[in-house]
Amino acid sequence: GDFAGGAKSATDALGQFVLGVNNITDKASEMGAEMKKAAQDAYDLALAMDDLSDRERAFSTTAKEAENQISRLLLQAKNRGLEDEKRLELLDQASAIETRLHAQQVAFAQENLLLVQRENALKKAAGEDTDEMAQKEVDAQLRILELDGKSIELKEKIANRRSALTEAIQADHDKELAMQEKAYNDELKLNEDFENALLKQE
Repeated sequence: GDFAGGAKSATDALGQFVLGVNNITDKASEMGAEMKKAAQDAYDLALAMDDLSDRERAFSTTAKEAENQISRLLLQAKNRGLEDEKRLELLDQASAIETRLHAQQVAFAQENLLLVQRENALKKAAGEDTDEMAQKEVDAQLRILELDGKSIELKEKIANRRSALTEAIQADHDKELAMQEKAYNDELKLNEDFENALLKQE
């Protein structure tokens, strides 16, 4: 009886040992899978950041050309020798270029913010959480706000010039109408005077 009991205890112990090994193996396998996923995520992130950097670098020349074109159009729109309608057209062209430029720059900045947030999430998952990480995310957010601020400032500048020109065009139009009305009234008066003179002669 004791032998049987001892054998059972040994079997239980062996069973527990085997189960324990299995549990350790399972945990090691899970850990390996997590490490593999973390490594893949880090690699994907590095590729995405590199791709964004390449696209931003390629766009930088286009952005500078667009900024120069906006400056040229605004300068041309100051030329009082041009008709007001033409000056308005130049301002509208500058506004359209600025809108497209701002949209692309903000798209890059927003993409950068998302990548920084992904990077921080991966680092936190690995147990890292520093002020530098938090600052990097704040800087990415500030970049978007700075671009928006710059755009608003330029849009306001264009809108003010446009408003002044529109008022000048309206003033010229009103002046032209007033002159036409005066000429019409003068002609009516001349005709009336002429008719009165004829009546007096009769």
